Amino acid sequence: MERPLTKAQVEELLSDYAHLPHFRDGRINFTDSRRAPIIACFVEYRGRILLMRRSSKVGTHRDRLNNISGYIDKAIGHLGILSEMSSGRRLESGRAT
Repeated sequence: MERPLTKAQVEELLSDYAHLPHFRDGRINFTDSRRAPIIACFVEYRGRILLMRRSSKVGTHRDRLNNISGYIDKAIGHLGILSEMSSGRRLESGRAT
């Protein structure tokens, strides 16, 4: 497993995107960018891999199974990433909602 990036390393990475517009909540708007940093997480529990179904409202890969992923649009530590991964989702025994 690779060593997680530090908050300082993420801030340095995001400095390349400082010129892009931001949403009201502070996130970077990558809409017109040719590239964007992302994070992809694989969650394994008792030998099983968690797959989540993408919404029918997203721009790509609608209704398909996928790992947990998203843009890196603010500098937070790994605990913040775990918190964001679980926001809006409730994990129950054998089921994700």
